[in-house]
Amino acid sequence: MAVIRPFRAWRYAPSLLRQCLDVLSPMTDGFDPDFLQSLYLKPHNSLHLAMPPELPASVRLLGKWHLQDELWQDPLPAFYPLWQTFSLYGSPDQYVRKGFLALVRIEPEERQDGIIPHEGILPAAAEARSELIEQLGMQVTPTHGLYSDPYFRLEAIMEEYMMQPLLDCIDFQGVRVQFSMATHKQDLEVAQELLSTRHIIVADGHHRLAASRSLLRRALDQNPRLPEHHPLRYHLMYLSNLRGQDLRILPIHRVVDVPQGLTRRGFFTDLQHLFEVKPLQSKRPLHEELPRQPYTYELVWGEEQWLLQLRPELDPLELVNAPMLSSVKYLDYTLLHYLVLDKMLGYTWETQSRTPHIRYEASHHRVTEAARKPGKMGFLLNGVDMPQLLAVCNDGCLMPPKSTFFYPKLLNGLLFSSFAPAAADDAFESLFEPKN
Repeated sequence: MAVIRPFRAWRYAPSLLRQCLDVLSPMTDGFDPDFLQSLYLKPHNSLHLAMPPELPASVRLLGKWHLQDELWQDPLPAFYPLWQTFSLYGSPDQYVRKGFLALVRIEPEERQDGIIPHEGILPAAAEARSELIEQLGMQVTPTHGLYSDPYFRLEAIMEEYMMQPLLDCIDFQGVRVQFSMATHKQDLEVAQELLSTRHIIVADGHHRLAASRSLLRRALDQNPRLPEHHPLRYHLMYLSNLRGQDLRILPIHRVVDVPQGLTRRGFFTDLQHLFEVKPLQSKRPLHEELPRQPYTYELVWGEEQWLLQLRPELDPLELVNAPMLSSVKYLDYTLLHYLVLDKMLGYTWETQSRTPHIRYEASHHRVTEAARKPGKMGFLLNGVDMPQLLAVCNDGCLMPPKSTFFYPKLLNGLLFSSFAPAAADDAFESLFEPKN
């Protein structure tokens, strides 16, 4: 089961937070590259650390911020409540996702620490993350984890801290962000006690978690007696309750390089063996044509587009001839990756996580733009739902990489967690150690 720990975060000096959007930055998924480039022009923006264009320069920049007292470390270990109030396009309803930032104990290998992944990783992305956090000596971007509490005990505790938040602003997604700090020992212990009987399901940040595990393995190879409370044994996470009505899982679409020698006629002959293929000529936005039905996709290739629906007489369990459980075989993503990307386009299931010929996009606009270029095609998908995700996790399986896009995304720059051993060695911190 999960072990969580309060910590002394590093945060921007209050004077810098007065213009919070100058220092905070979004997760990069779904944002225009030109907009992200504009954030690099802001000298203290956290994107310099979260996604540095040049790592050595960002390491020097972080050192400069420390020397100039532009980052302050909190005096006491804490959990950090974080509320996100948002709405969805086309709906008047408002939702509030309530959670908190904490350190979570990790082990060198998956599933030994109560943290359950739901999708595979792209190895190159995990390696890049590992180098980033090792060079910076800090965890900059939290992983989003889900725990289950049908009685909402922690939300009631954290409400008190939100009466006077440290930060209250509107972020780049149009989401209201409220951020606070919880230091009362009794409240921290209630959270630790609750999570000690729970698993944590990874929602977003599989690559960041894999990077932390990689660094821990290397540290243990060098020192098998690494102290129990060494920062490398802990990973920065944002924890929210999966029982809330505030979880939205959006789809991630695919842009694929057209293999050499593939003809349109041959490809559509293969498709029609398995799918009903209907040309789309509506002037409505393409993603609005995609019905919420299983095994339905939209294909964009050049200036043309089609709706693909698996033939109703076909059973995914029979079509996917691979060693995986039914919870994975029944996913839209699995059928696309196995039947189309592997069997028809030649990007084998085993190598898809490493090939540069498949790109993942949360923005349907960018997919359609990319697919209109020579040598590209795009696939728009429906997202998975929470019951599907839980079924995969309960079976101990993994979805294909980049199968979920949890909305709203978290922010970079609210706080940082240091890997320096001194960050966990203060004498008073023993007051806040997790219970055995």
